[in-house]
Amino acid sequence: MALRACVVHSFAGASSGDPSYVLGLASSGARLAVAGSEFDLALYDRTTLQRVCELGAPAAHAGRINEVGFCDASAEASSALYSASSDGTVRVWDCGARVAAATLRERAEEVWSASAGAEHALAVGTQSAVLLWDLRRAARPVRRWEVHTDAVTQVRLQPGGRSVLSGSVDGLLCVIDAAQADEEEAVVCVCNTEAPVAAAGFLGGAAQARAAPRRAAALAATCAAGRHTATHLARARLTARAPGRPRA
Repeated sequence: MALRACVVHSFAGASSGDPSYVLGLASSGARLAVAGSEFDLALYDRTTLQRVCELGAPAAHAGRINEVGFCDASAEASSALYSASSDGTVRVWDCGARVAAATLRERAEEVWSASAGAEHALAVGTQSAVLLWDLRRAARPVRRWEVHTDAVTQVRLQPGGRSVLSGSVDGLLCVIDAAQADEEEAVVCVCNTEAPVAAAGFLGGAAQARAAPRRAAALAATCAAGRHTATHLARARLTARAPGRPRA
């Protein structure tokens, strides 16, 4: 069967009328979130690709939006959306009310990545640290780990577990036990990819983590070095259990 390429819909620009390039996408149920180059963030109907609304118009942030995602990707339709920005903030949006329900900021430093998990957890990668927030207590993060020497470009919460995976421009992949506040105790393993980490994640979902909670988990990272990219695989022995509220 031959495949034909066609444009189903052309995304509109920002409400200012300036052209906006798509920098990030996230979906949940019938919702599609689109982050644009004019610091704009809009919701679309995933089936028709028609715009539903723009969040925080004329701009959702005062800087580039580096990542967007829905807070409960396992739900049929999550109503909470997060956006991480170079303006130093992460905003959590109520898609039903179409307003920012919370703005997370710890220090005046760029936020490069974010990842939501169970129990209202949100991991954040900044210019200098990995942060863990409890979205029920947005005033300050419950954890801060300075385990990298350069910008943290990727953070991912382990599905069904309590570990945080971080990747950085320094070339390191770190697996962090979210229950530990002390950095030396929190770092479960470190893998040196010898190139800046562009993308990282856990292989296998929550069901696999629950079925084999003490089995070594596979990690994958895509690293960029000049014009070349490479995929690295590593394995780390993790304790995968339902993540409760981190100890204070």
